[in-house]
Amino acid sequence: MDAKVLEQELKNFDFSSCHSVRENLMNELLTMHRRDNAKKSRWSGRMSDEELDMAAAAGNPFLQGQEDTQRSK
Repeated sequence: MDAKVLEQELKNFDFSSCHSVRENLMNELLTMHRRDNAKKSRWSGRMSDEELDMAAAAGNPFLQGQEDTQRSK
């Protein structure tokens, strides 16, 4: 292989893909990103008393269907 060709290939090669720290940094960044996005989600926080009352009043349609079948027995 010619020295110029070798030098050009080495310049074009991405050595960061071979580094052992890369995966750890990527995982840490993804964790930080998910944590930041979770703070923005309306499902990530606690529900207020009013929201809990509304959820309890709405009930669970699946359980309501079971109650109807149990009553008919």
